[in-house]
Amino acid sequence: MHPQLVRDKDLVKFTRKFSILIGLTLLAHFIDLAPIAYTLSVIAQLSIFGFHFISFKEFRSAFLNLVLSGLALCLIGEIVLLVDPPKKKYTTSFWIFIGIHFLRNLIFMSAFTWNVVKSIFKNHIVYKIIISVVGAIIFLLLQFFHFDAEKSDYKTFFFVFNVVVSLMIYTAGLRNSHTSPEAFLMMFVGSLLFMLSDVCFLENFDQPDNFTAGLRTGLLMVASILVLSAAIHHVLYFKLKVQQIVMAGVTGREMDPMKNRKMKVESVDQTLEENLI
Repeated sequence: MHPQLVRDKDLVKFTRKFSILIGLTLLAHFIDLAPIAYTLSVIAQLSIFGFHFISFKEFRSAFLNLVLSGLALCLIGEIVLLVDPPKKKYTTSFWIFIGIHFLRNLIFMSAFTWNVVKSIFKNHIVYKIIISVVGAIIFLLLQFFHFDAEKSDYKTFFFVFNVVVSLMIYTAGLRNSHTSPEAFLMMFVGSLLFMLSDVCFLENFDQPDNFTAGLRTGLLMVASILVLSAAIHHVLYFKLKVQQIVMAGVTGREMDPMKNRKMKVESVDQTLEENLI
């Protein structure tokens, strides 16, 4: 059996089990058991790292490492909510949580930018314009609809926060030509869900309700599994595709890299390391 199919099957099995945790977490929120919901969310985030290190620990990638760093910050953020959930805006725990998610968005933006810059492929200029417009619209919507405008002391921070979120979405959109279609779609949707999760968090203070709290946690958990799946798809599939293209350029004929593992071509390894991820 093709080794990549085996790993894809492992990912599907894990995603199904992760979906059960999402359902239990939502149920806990809806019946007003927030501590249990946050505990389940922490367990779910931990399971992501357990799955990665058990099933995919042999893969080395700067892009994957950055994505895992961002997911680690998601885990820390959920621990903050479990230990000291903020009851009001602008408290210490509120700023710790927002600061963690600010760093997470910054890391994801850096990961997506790294992927685009190091790729040997290019986006069409029309697509760049379209995704730029999408990023600008997201920024304007965040500025207009969210965060307390009367809190002038925090305007600068939230302006920067919105810029980073918009750039995260923008750079995720730019990956269209730099990864597989599945990896692109999952990462782009995951980035949008991270943004929506933060919006739910910020909007659930004046009149807090269990539905919005559950929606925030659910969006975060779905985004996390999508981002992990996208990163693994990128490493497993797109890397092999690029290797095949490089081999074709070196040998003058198309080759299946999975069938030529013992082939030692120095230019292949160098090109992959310099241009892929």
